[in-house]
Amino acid sequence: MLKPLPHLGRRCRECVTLPRGFFAVLVLALYSGLAFPVDRETQTWITANASAPLGEVQRVSMRYRSRYSEVLGDQRLQQYQLMGAYRMSNGVTAAMGIEFFRADSGTVERRLIPELRWGTSLWDLALKHRLRLEHRDLTAFADPVYRLRYQLTHERPLADTGAYLVVGDEILVSLSEETGLLDRGLNQNRLGGGLGYRVTPSTKLELGYQWIYVDSGPIARADHILQLNLNLALP
Repeated sequence: MLKPLPHLGRRCRECVTLPRGFFAVLVLALYSGLAFPVDRETQTWITANASAPLGEVQRVSMRYRSRYSEVLGDQRLQQYQLMGAYRMSNGVTAAMGIEFFRADSGTVERRLIPELRWGTSLWDLALKHRLRLEHRDLTAFADPVYRLRYQLTHERPLADTGAYLVVGDEILVSLSEETGLLDRGLNQNRLGGGLGYRVTPSTKLELGYQWIYVDSGPIARADHILQLNLNLALP
């Protein structure tokens, strides 16, 4: 079974302590060179996640996500994900997954997503990191395109109430370029937070907000995303 990150207030003994200036440099990198957004959209994302152990260090997970325009308006996109993960002796988890997207417009996307996950500590904060490389096969492009994603999150329990706060940021870097459609380089940032509640030892419900900045074409965009997540993790 995968070992969770330690409770807030305890320094993560198995994690790497990063220098304080690391996160200042990261924040500057997130926003440097981004154009001023000229278009905005509101969406609702509803996500169900389920995972189960396959052994002491292996785990399999599934995800279904549905995206809607505005607040539960018309359905825009459906996402399916299947992933297997293996926790190595140094505490790093290596995972491999596949994703399938279908938009209401008929556009289809398939992804192959290898990723690494690990934990670090900053003062008494337990931080989670995820680094993912995406192989994206879209009907809109003649050839596959590639994208690199880095996500940083922190979960803060609220006393012994079962509730917790979660905050995070993710940057997306395009490694491919399609003339007039996709530019190479840093083109998306996802900053968000929310409130979660542990309904049972294996079930969590989260309500959150995410601000997504997209600058991958001729017009930049800043989207407001309302999120509802149901997470089921079997022991």
